[in-house]
Amino acid sequence: MCGRFGFIYPSPEDWADVTADLTHTDKFKESYAELRDKTLNRTNIAPTQIIPTIVYSQKEESYLVVPMRWGWEPVWMKYGQLHNANFQTVMNPSKSTWKKDLIERRCLIPASFFYDWQRRNDGTKIPWKIERADRKLMFFAGLYQYAPIRKNPNEKVLTTAMITYHGNRLMQMINNDEPPGTQPVFLERNQLGLWLDPMLKNPQVISTLIQQYREEEITVTPLLSVGNDKIGAAPIEREWIDPYDVQTEYYPEPISTRYQKPDNSWCT
Repeated sequence: MCGRFGFIYPSPEDWADVTADLTHTDKFKESYAELRDKTLNRTNIAPTQIIPTIVYSQKEESYLVVPMRWGWEPVWMKYGQLHNANFQTVMNPSKSTWKKDLIERRCLIPASFFYDWQRRNDGTKIPWKIERADRKLMFFAGLYQYAPIRKNPNEKVLTTAMITYHGNRLMQMINNDEPPGTQPVFLERNQLGLWLDPMLKNPQVISTLIQQYREEEITVTPLLSVGNDKIGAAPIEREWIDPYDVQTEYYPEPISTRYQKPDNSWCT
């Protein structure tokens, strides 16, 4: 899962480079520049906070950078929020929470890195910073809604959740405290436009974009502490430790063997 992440705004030139797969209209450029000027770089974004997202607006006929609240609050939830959307649940035909949003309301959540916590053999929990191996921006696959939240039941708010998928071996070892060891899904640059394409409504085709990234595609760094946005502190690295040097009491066999493919029969 992903409960914290960071986003450092790139320059307009670097932003244009990493989003080159998206048509850069004036509205897209202006929406990014406006949000970049109004908000600060963040090193510890938490659920319920406002984050930048990318959507395609058919009304504006343009991609837009839109601020959204991270975390849904469905009417049936008495407390907490849904800030992660497990892909197996999204594709489950008996679950209706995400089905319409997968088809009609997809977004991208840009991030520089995210955090996860690992329980070591002595019982302590160590934070890790996870980035792309090339240190470029991640674009998490997200879903969004325009709906009321508990604090303002009479007012609709744009809220978003990021899709998670079962983790590769490295992420299983880091996210070892609470099975099944998931990881947020990030898309490649040539997939961004397809994910946001409003004409793409076939869940089976959409599901092909959700894939487990390989261990060599990410870099992990052990930390003494995560970032602190209140005091403007960056994450502090610790001396290297082996992320594989832990035991897991949950699965004596490889975790990945316990996963089954989602049932996509409702798509056809």
